[in-house]
Amino acid sequence: KEEASSKKLYALFNEEGLNAQKFSLGSYIRLAQAVGRELILLPFTSRHYQDEDGVRDLIRMEDYLNNSQPYQWKTVNPFDYNVSMVISHHVINEDFKTALLKKVTGNAALTYPDDCLEGTTVTLVPREDGGYERVITTLPYAEMVEKIVATEGPVCIKGRVPVNAMDMQFEPSSFVLDITSRTFGEWQPRQSHGIIPWVMGRKPNKPLSALHLRRGDKCDEENSHSVRCGPAESMPFLDICRQEKDEGGGLYVSTNENDPEFLQVLHERGCILADNLGLDTKSIQDEADEANRLRNDNWHSLNAAALQFSVETNILMSAEKAYSMGGSSTLNNMQRHRQIAGLSPAQLI
Repeated sequence: KEEASSKKLYALFNEEGLNAQKFSLGSYIRLAQAVGRELILLPFTSRHYQDEDGVRDLIRMEDYLNNSQPYQWKTVNPFDYNVSMVISHHVINEDFKTALLKKVTGNAALTYPDDCLEGTTVTLVPREDGGYERVITTLPYAEMVEKIVATEGPVCIKGRVPVNAMDMQFEPSSFVLDITSRTFGEWQPRQSHGIIPWVMGRKPNKPLSALHLRRGDKCDEENSHSVRCGPAESMPFLDICRQEKDEGGGLYVSTNENDPEFLQVLHERGCILADNLGLDTKSIQDEADEANRLRNDNWHSLNAAALQFSVETNILMSAEKAYSMGGSSTLNNMQRHRQIAGLSPAQLI
């Protein structure tokens, strides 16, 4: 195992959500290409993908993103190893990274996080007022490359690598594309066959548009004054919903808001929501559970929240017209993808 793992680069994600992890993945790929090593990912966990008891799902990136050429990687399957922290397809202890890394690399065991290179380190430094200040230290990319090239055995890295990988454009996995085509795609006009599906009781005669509305963690006490955090009746995109509907199309609102009263107002004003498309939590959970059941690898990596987010991100990137309430990493991802695809940039509201 030591010889087999000597030219591999093992990457361990941080605790961010799926969209932010794309940026980390891009930096890993760029680094692996620079040092000529095979990229091996350890599955990641996030507070975004956990149950009410705080037990986290293990996420495999290739279930959500296409890992074919030119961007190739593979994720270690923890169920190929006897790692005690992994029980019933969930992680009950973050120490599983150390245990799994040791199992995977065999005799050339690396200890997480002590032996892993870290591109960006965040340290909390106490202030006189009793609070803390975040101090960020960055390991230069050139120095990181030199360290890896000078190492004979396997190397592990953690967190994001300080290298620009913004030009990398990841395509959705076939599973995400399939759900998108069976939901959002089914609502689009089908001029070539003369078959036009009914949407909200009428026939669409123009492509649907999409808008990203992130509330939740973006509407904490510090940001509660933001327009996107106001009551449903004050949302400035309601006029777009009505206009799109009147013109024979529609505006799909992709949001993490789950207040039924808030969503009811959007529905009454003509907006298209997740449950209209069959992208509600229950429908997506059923999709994920069935796909996980049919697999033979004992891995339940298809998490409903991550899957729903992936499908909605694909919709936002591919809709004929797109909007966003405020900035986010999702908006940055949308803009790059839409530019490459020759679509109009998303309009920031």
